[in-house]
Amino acid sequence: MRFSIPVSLLIFTLAFSATAQNFQPFKNKYKYQYTYTGYIMNQINTELIHGIEVDSAVLIGSDSIFYFNQLQVEYAPRSNFFGDSLIKKINGEYLFLGSNYTQTDTVILKTQEILGALWTFKLNNILYTVHYNSYEEELVLTNQMDYVKTFLVENTSGFKDSIKISEKFGLVYSFPFFDNLFFGSSHFNLTYILNTKTGINKLNFFDYFNYDIGDILIYQPNLTYPNRPPVGNDIFKVLTKIISLNGDTVTYLFSLCHIDAFDGSIYSTNQTHCKLIVTECSVNGDFPYTYPLTFPPNKYGEYLTFAPNMNNNRSLLIAPPMVFEAPVSSYSFQIGSGLSSYSFSGNSGFNDGMPLPSKGYANIRYIKQSILDDDCNGLELILDTKNLQTSSGKLLVSPNPFENSILLNASNLTVGNWNLRIVSTLGVEVHTSSIVISSSNQQIDLSNLPALTAGIYFLTLENEGQVYIQKIVKNNY
Repeated sequence: MRFSIPVSLLIFTLAFSATAQNFQPFKNKYKYQYTYTGYIMNQINTELIHGIEVDSAVLIGSDSIFYFNQLQVEYAPRSNFFGDSLIKKINGEYLFLGSNYTQTDTVILKTQEILGALWTFKLNNILYTVHYNSYEEELVLTNQMDYVKTFLVENTSGFKDSIKISEKFGLVYSFPFFDNLFFGSSHFNLTYILNTKTGINKLNFFDYFNYDIGDILIYQPNLTYPNRPPVGNDIFKVLTKIISLNGDTVTYLFSLCHIDAFDGSIYSTNQTHCKLIVTECSVNGDFPYTYPLTFPPNKYGEYLTFAPNMNNNRSLLIAPPMVFEAPVSSYSFQIGSGLSSYSFSGNSGFNDGMPLPSKGYANIRYIKQSILDDDCNGLELILDTKNLQTSSGKLLVSPNPFENSILLNASNLTVGNWNLRIVSTLGVEVHTSSIVISSSNQQIDLSNLPALTAGIYFLTLENEGQVYIQKIVKNNY
């Protein structure tokens, strides 16, 4: 006897079998970006960002085991917000395991069950009920349409929430399963998948570290005991900028000049070099205090919360969710200029009778495209200038070397009054005047300067918010 299968049932069966193997919450080696509401430095913020990555996977029997990046709290590893690992069963079940959790005390999702199915799991000795509630097309990842399975989760204590899994993109919405450090009503929304560039990236390190050759960053490092002053200045000059062929990596080489002022006029200088390697989701190199910039945070990193554009000031704050008694580090980065401040606060203890130190590192000045050679000569001159903001202008002088006059090419500078200074390499000011910038080509006559003998000088052009420095060479007549 032969049996016939209705065409509609056959189509449904084939469609289900084709999609049932999808709806996988996470993929191996993928990096996922989530936004949520939670704590940062003991304060609630609605636009925090955290990430999760499957950094490895193994096959044990018919089960696939995916391991998430671990985080640290007070130097002890802890689970990510979806656990330590994810077990994929051949029947479409997914088991999320946290630290010290077993397969009977974990979060269970059954992606191949029929619509309306019910099941339970135990977590922290509390019984949860899961209801497969809907299967429909929804907007996910801000700008993507996809089929989504929604699972309603509740317990007898009144907890009610949901978990959403997209066919193409995985887990797109959920409460944190292991939430010791998260706000009680946190919800995680998937915003970006770094591997496929899907969604909208709310944390792009290219935005924060965007320099040009000649840019200068001036920092004031501070390693102090109570009531001790800061130590010197670190001046970083961008010597080279190399963009990879596919545009996914930018490498900067800096000249680092550390300058100490002993009495306000006598300076001691030493020079080194450092490198900064920037990608969309990481910043590496030996530039000071960039090691936390890995997204998602790697398994050996601190448990840090990312808060981009906090208070609408185009900055990125990276800090612990909660401030404990243990030492606390926080970092702030500014769009375009990178690291703007770093702070480390020790606890109230003592070491060999001395109080534990506090460290700080502050960006006190950012000078845009001041063309200087790879040396420290004359850099002490800019330490006494006003607090400066980023500018997009350029200053070129020609001819250089010169004899009687200089043609100043000032592109994109603010039209108006500027102060001009010329200082020798010994710090002697040989000329000062006020000029008006009115066009992109401005003639400055230096022929009537008797003190200007042959040699190297620094020409400084500044107004209330900008400063540009150019090394110039005076020839013999």
